[in-house]
Amino acid sequence: MSKVTTVFIGILLITLCFHARIADAQNGSSDSVKLEKIRFIEESLRKDEQKTRLWWDGWLIGYGAATIGQGAVYFISDDKTLKQDMALGSVTTILGFANQFIS
Repeated sequence: MSKVTTVFIGILLITLCFHARIADAQNGSSDSVKLEKIRFIEESLRKDEQKTRLWWDGWLIGYGAATIGQGAVYFISDDKTLKQDMALGSVTTILGFANQFIS
């Protein structure tokens, strides 16, 4: 970029920021309204965090239970095909468990 282009872009950005501040001041939003909006956003984030944690923990428990169940069937069964299926399934679910745990 040339110096002229860089200066022009800088002036344009400063002008836009200045106009945005004037528009905000003309808006006339009181501090109490802004504080109420901030409180609402913070509360929404807290609620979403709880739901997200529940979702992640649910998958973690599901993968863990599937791994234990498939491992138990593997050790109990005498059928070679079923044992192979359960071994592969338990490896797959333990990888899912590990991914959820790391994440």
